[in-house]
Amino acid sequence: MNLLFCLTGEFKIFSPSHFLPILFLVLLGVVCTMAATHLSEKGKTILGTAYASIAFLGVVLRLEHMIGRDLFDYTMELPLHLCRLLAIAAPFVMYTRNRKALGIMYFMIYAGTLNANITPDVDGAFPSSNYFTYWMIHSALLVIPFYAIKVYGLRITFTDFKNAFITANVYLVLITLFNWIAGSNYFYTINKPTSASILDFFGPWPLYVGVTYLIGLILIVLLYLPWRLKNATENQSV
Repeated sequence: MNLLFCLTGEFKIFSPSHFLPILFLVLLGVVCTMAATHLSEKGKTILGTAYASIAFLGVVLRLEHMIGRDLFDYTMELPLHLCRLLAIAAPFVMYTRNRKALGIMYFMIYAGTLNANITPDVDGAFPSSNYFTYWMIHSALLVIPFYAIKVYGLRITFTDFKNAFITANVYLVLITLFNWIAGSNYFYTINKPTSASILDFFGPWPLYVGVTYLIGLILIVLLYLPWRLKNATENQSV
């Protein structure tokens, strides 16, 4: 009961209501990953797709909630935020084992979605619908690259790095143009989120956009370096 009391009320960063859903979904993903190693190839695909569907379901439930209560606003609720796009794609990518898409998602999730778990922009506290769908989308995504690496045998290459860099830049340009035309703020290219986030440390617009871009570039380089070293070491030993 004390734990439940800590979860309820206004959402607070670094509180039990912040860490517990992340812990639950990541641990569930790790268990699924471990179990998948004992399954057939078909079983591995089915289990990976089922887990990825948690993120997809989060997007669907949020849309249903906002539309059903006449709260839908196309400038805020279209599934155009990067994490929601990844969540929609996740079960299809896991089912088809699309190699190119999995490589891109590795960088997008660990350079982007991970921050959405550390400094969340949650517009609802436990036990609201928006609270649950936020974590279903963002925390479930964290497991997708891990599962692909451990179960599907995904190995990150320079081609994946290049594809992720190109995809991120195309998305940034297109979503910024859409924001200017529609008056929206997807991917926060126009304004910072209303809740506290890491963007608060990067100055006003457009400075925080440039700083975020540089940090994102550094992060994808850092995410690639261990694979670069691993691949180089294995090539030398052959």
